[in-house]
Parts: sequence; C-alpha cells; structure tokens
Amino acid sequence: MLNIWSEFFMYNECCNCKQCCNFTVEDLWDLPKFTEEDMKIISIKYNNIVMQKQNTTYVPKIIVHSSEYKYCPFLVDDIGCILNENKPIDCALWPFYIMRQGNQLMLVQDLSCHVLRDITKKQVYENLSDKLSMIIKIYLLNPDYIQPYNNKFKIWKTWRLENNENRNCI
Repeated sequence: MLNIWSEFFMYNECCNCKQCCNFTVEDLWDLPKFTEEDMKIISIKYNNIVMQKQNTTYVPKIIVHSSEYKYCPFLVDDIGCILNENKPIDCALWPFYIMRQGNQLMLVQDLSCHVLRDITKKQVYENLSDKLSMIIKIYLLNPDYIQPYNNKFKIWKTWRLENNENRNCI
C-alpha cells in the first residue's frame, strides 16, 4: 500500500525529514508491522533485513540504546522507503493511527509530522472517505496493529464497537 497522504507533500519533503522512520527506545511500539502473508514477500525481496516475531506480527529487528535513535532498515538514503507497494498499512497511514480506548477505535494523528500538522478536517475526510472502511477492516483483522490510545495524539474520529466479535479484536 502506497502512502495515503502523498498528494499533500512533495516526495523530497518526506525523504529529507524521515521523522516517521526513526525510532528511539520509546518509539519501538511504532515499528512497521507485517503479517505472515507480508513476510512471504518481504523475506524474498529484502532477505538482508532481519525481522522478529512480535505477537502475531513481524517487525524489523532494531536495537536502540537509551537516548539514541535508529532508522527503519527499509529506509535508504537518497531513495526513501524501498517497500513501495509493499509498505504496511501503519506506514502508509502515518502520521495517523488507528488506536483503541476501551470499546472504541479512534483515528488519531501524531502532530510531529510537520507536513501534515495543519491538515484540515475536510482534507482528512476527503482523502480517507473511500479508504476508511478498508483501513478499519485491516486493523480489525490484525488486532496487534491496534495500539492503546496515547493522549499526545489528536483524535479525529471514534467508532464504538458494539458486537462481541469486534470487541475481542481490540
């Protein structure tokens, strides 16, 4: 899946910033997550990148010590992300997340992305309107993608999950 927000910025803006692709110890929860199916493709195309299983998903193995940060191994200088169409949903959706709080799912935004910090509600909903149900479905099918709500993120939309099947997913 390609970047959902690409119409809002120039490619070099992302390549120069790389905020979404660097991780400190506190950010390891945000490593790109891949399904078993994704791993079939990733392990063939990018066999030099070490992956580790984390619950039901796979993440790149990154060792970060105290205050240092590391870039995602799929980020290559002067090229950007090498995953292209194999980019996982959490990377494609960034700086937005689907998070949970109780029996609610939330569309939230990390305001550290300077390119999309000032995006309007109209732009968010116009850009996501035809994709949102597919995005939610991917997250519900992969509950380990859904992180607990972090109050440093701006809430855009919430969904109350009514039935037991969906409640078990979060």
